[in-house]
Amino acid sequence: AAIAEARAQVELADREEWPAPVVGVQLAREGAARENAASYVMLGTLAVTLPIWQRNQGERARARVDEEVARVEESASGRALRVRIARAHAELSYATQRVALFASSVAPSLEDSLALLRRGFDAGELPLLTVAVARERFLDAQRDALDSYADYYRALADLELAMGVELPAAT
Repeated sequence: AAIAEARAQVELADREEWPAPVVGVQLAREGAARENAASYVMLGTLAVTLPIWQRNQGERARARVDEEVARVEESASGRALRVRIARAHAELSYATQRVALFASSVAPSLEDSLALLRRGFDAGELPLLTVAVARERFLDAQRDALDSYADYYRALADLELAMGVELPAAT
C-alpha cells in the first residue's frame, strides 16, 4: 500500500510538471451607445506560468525518493520476516526434539523407577528418606518436562504468528 501511494504521488508530481496554460476570450463593443455602426472587438489571451520548463522539480524528486524508500522498506521487512520464520522454525524444531526425547526415554524410565522405589519401600528394603529424595527428583523431571512442553507451545505460537497461519500441534 505504501508503494502504491508513493507511486501515485510520483504520478501527481509528474502531472504538475507541465505548465497549465489559461486561454481567455473577451468580446468588446466600440462606438457610441445609440450608433448602429458600432464595431466589435474580440480579444484572445493565452497565459502560461513562468518558469515554463522547470516546474515542481523538488516535489517530483521527493516523491521519487519516497517511492524508493517504500520499496526498500518492503524489501527489508520481507527479509526480516524470513529471518523471524527461520528462527521460529528452529526453536520449534528444538522444542519438538526435547519433548520427543522426554516422552520416549525419560518419562517411561522415571515411572518405572518410581514404581520400583514404591515396591522397595513397601517391602521395607528402602528407607523413607531415599524414597522422598527420589520422588523429589521425579517431580523435578516432571517440571522440566512441563518446561519443555511450554517451550514447544511458545515456539509453535511464535511460528504461527510469523507465518500468519494456524499450525497443527504435534503432541
